[in-house]
Amino acid sequence: MTASTTTSCDLDIDRLIDLLQRQDALFGDLCAKGPEQAELASKGRATELLDLLNRRQALIDQLQEIHGELDPYRARWNEVVARLDAGQRDRVGALVRRAEDQLQRIMKSDDDDCHVLKETQERTAADIGHVKQAGAARQAYTASAAAPANRFTNRQG
Repeated sequence: MTASTTTSCDLDIDRLIDLLQRQDALFGDLCAKGPEQAELASKGRATELLDLLNRRQALIDQLQEIHGELDPYRARWNEVVARLDAGQRDRVGALVRRAEDQLQRIMKSDDDDCHVLKETQERTAADIGHVKQAGAARQAYTASAAAPANRFTNRQG
């Protein structure tokens, strides 16, 4: 085994750092998609937004895989940290803090976008309501305008 591989608990520190770096890159990709998502949501470009959300989901799926691979390290975190040398501890600490920061930014951006989408949905529902009301009014007007003349008049008028 290498010097950076822990022998007693089978937790490879190089593997931990690799997983954290991959997680960092994926969070970075998600953060980079935030402005595009916000723009698509605010402009009501649903088809393009769904496409972007599908691409985001692929990143999230990869993050979930990494999350699962990090479980053994999290379960024995105190032991892992105790085995890190100073440089590794700094690197791991920085990656963990960065992941937390990026996750918070992603969640805030998603919450903001959800709010925008909800407002858009409410405006659309109101617009549909106005269209239905206008249609009903037009239908009522058309029906009254096309009503036959009084059929109960006598032959003289």
